[in-house]
Amino acid sequence: AAVLALCKYLIVGGPDFCNDHISLLITVLEMAPEADLRATVIACLGDLCVRYPNVTEPWTSRFYSKLQDSDPMVRRNAAGVLSHLVLNDMIKLKGQVSQLALAIDDEDPRVAQLARLFFSELAGKGSSLYNVLPDAISSLSTGSIKQDAFRRVSTYLFSFLSKEREFEALLEKLCTRFRTGAN
Repeated sequence: AAVLALCKYLIVGGPDFCNDHISLLITVLEMAPEADLRATVIACLGDLCVRYPNVTEPWTSRFYSKLQDSDPMVRRNAAGVLSHLVLNDMIKLKGQVSQLALAIDDEDPRVAQLARLFFSELAGKGSSLYNVLPDAISSLSTGSIKQDAFRRVSTYLFSFLSKEREFEALLEKLCTRFRTGAN
């Protein structure tokens, strides 16, 4: 009840109040042992991102980290809320795209479905998916992801590329990234 009251005060209290107290909410998100409490905070953060995007922007990496939470309910909430925010241009998809891509291979089928739906919708938004693919693939290739999971995720992401020149340009971007990363 106290966390829910804090969430409501952050939403209606104005940007200064939110800025002064959002760190408490993030601490609850990271330290709460109860999954339903973490899931509630994620929903609240989604509302705060809509209301005060400049205040919440520095905290988005912590928000994305909940895509790897131990509880499937928390991962579902994180995937759903982040998908909504990104697809409606309320937050920008940055380097964390690999965390959403990794959710495509989540053990919970509902989390995987949300991630697949997100990338399907993103592919329909012009070149949005094409622009984030190099980041996603290069981040996944350097991470601790298993080879089979990497293959499943990358195959799914590549399925949205339909033009040969998109493949060629993506291959060139990836080769440039790998070349500069090796030096």
